[in-house]
Amino acid sequence: MNLNLNRWMLSVLTASALMASLSACAPLVVGSAVMGGLVAIDRRTAGIQLEDESMSFEQRRACVKI
Repeated sequence: MNLNLNRWMLSVLTASALMASLSACAPLVVGSAVMGGLVAIDRRTAGIQLEDESMSFEQRRACVKI
């Protein structure tokens, strides 16, 4: 009985540690899938999309300074 309880507790502890260490992976996987889908359906190349986002960011930053 005691051996089964120890095994069960070890299993629960291991599963908890594994889930805690992988908790950040889910948002990364989902975010990557969404961004990959958005890049795939756009006619522009990924490089042009990145340049456009960079220019947009710089313009917003310039507006905040004013």
